[in-house]
Amino acid sequence: MNHTVNNRIKCPIVAAYIALMVSTGGASACIAHVPFHAPDTKAANIVFSGEIKSYRKLHEEFASAVVTFNVTQIYRGNAGSEVTALWQNSTFSVPEDLVEFTALFGSRLVVGITSHKTRLPLRGPSATFMPLNDEELSSLPRILQAPCSDPFMFRTKDADDILTFVEFTNHLGAIQKMWR
Repeated sequence: MNHTVNNRIKCPIVAAYIALMVSTGGASACIAHVPFHAPDTKAANIVFSGEIKSYRKLHEEFASAVVTFNVTQIYRGNAGSEVTALWQNSTFSVPEDLVEFTALFGSRLVVGITSHKTRLPLRGPSATFMPLNDEELSSLPRILQAPCSDPFMFRTKDADDILTFVEFTNHLGAIQKMWR
């Protein structure tokens, strides 16, 4: 086989490979997705139920958004009637706008927030933390999310779902204290 025939075969294969990489590149850059791990809830300084008030994707920051919630009930920690937090999504993408956010997560949620100083739980084969370009954002509390895992934002259908979830995490915390 001469070079011309060989190149005719390679070009479509290379083009197909590049097209596949470009089309799937935004899905997730994590090596492996790790499901939300219930014991991660102990890293949350504040746990509350609330409704999404505003959402702003930060185009100048990698996979980040500022999310504001109207707080309806506090289960752990202290919060006012409104909480604004930074969401740095470790799965490498965030919704474009409020409409896309509510389609994915709903408008009424149970949310876990950490201080900007709290170390995130680490599990799984990969962890990526992108530094922030904006110093003001660095001081915002963060939505709890272990690297390459789901964020601590759960859709709620009614108050029973919230109370069941909170009761589970409270019992988990009490059991962990007994074993120390």
